[in-house]
Amino acid sequence: DQINVAAIPGGTNNQNGRFEFQDNRAGGTGLSVSNAALGLFSNYAEIGQRALTKWRALATDVFVQDSWKPTDRLTIEGGVRWAFWPPWHSTTNNIANFDPRFYDAARAAVIDRSTGRLVGGDRFNGIVLPGNGFEGEGKDLVVASDPRVQALFRGEPRGFSQTHHNALEPRFGLAYSVNEKTVARLSAGIFHNRVTLNDSTVLGGNPPFQPMVTVANGAADNPGGGAGASTDLPFGINAQDTVFKHPTAYTWAASLQRQVPLGIVVDVTYVGRKGRYLQREFNINQLTAGTIQANPGVNIAALRPYKGYGAIRLSENSGRSIYNSLQISADRRYSNGFKL
Repeated sequence: DQINVAAIPGGTNNQNGRFEFQDNRAGGTGLSVSNAALGLFSNYAEIGQRALTKWRALATDVFVQDSWKPTDRLTIEGGVRWAFWPPWHSTTNNIANFDPRFYDAARAAVIDRSTGRLVGGDRFNGIVLPGNGFEGEGKDLVVASDPRVQALFRGEPRGFSQTHHNALEPRFGLAYSVNEKTVARLSAGIFHNRVTLNDSTVLGGNPPFQPMVTVANGAADNPGGGAGASTDLPFGINAQDTVFKHPTAYTWAASLQRQVPLGIVVDVTYVGRKGRYLQREFNINQLTAGTIQANPGVNIAALRPYKGYGAIRLSENSGRSIYNSLQISADRRYSNGFKL
């Protein structure tokens, strides 16, 4: 079941369809509750039959570590870990990604500027499938014999994203007893996180396997704007970055611990952490500011950068973070081992 647990903006997780009523709906009343009463929606989305994807992944970690005590006062800890985490993939290749590299503006979907419906062009422009064809049970899919779907195989990696071989994780720690009442500590390390499957990366729920159609600025009495099936409405789709580096954390810490009178131990610690390649997502098919105002009366589907699509939610590992903290604590220790 590839239906998202949470609906994406402009999309849905409900096979019965989902309406969004917003204040800024073009041609609306200016108030979302009034728009809802009149059936004037900002977005409507509906998904097709649920898809089934059998996912597989491999995780291999190799590490060495050791502890060395060169003197009674000094302890050194060190080690390194190497992680090999190829991307998740489908055993049958029934997953799909939207990749701007394969979007050809010359073959872009032709959109009716009034209704937002597709009236020509390539329905699957920009969609790519992994590998060179369906495997195993994938050959039994209804869409497997569709020439338009077969043309989407372009020899891409089965998990779409790169396999990164440089996930090395050195770590180092040192503790030194300055005297009987004072201890100094230092530590540093590099750590990675493996991105698992989540609502943003279940690419088996994408068209052509489980199509989601979306329409903007319509009426609830007739969401598609006309008679017949709504297969000529824009697709909503998830996308995954083809680089997709492993989220990485660089951490370091230094502390000084000192026993003072009355059995009190004072600990002063500095901790730092820098995050790189953190996962985030955004809609790459948004309009630039002022587009709607500059095109009054034109359906939003005809104005989007990638024609034939509604929201295209791209997951990529490009976020950053920084954390620094100075912590001071005081504990009172007793001879029986308890502390206050």
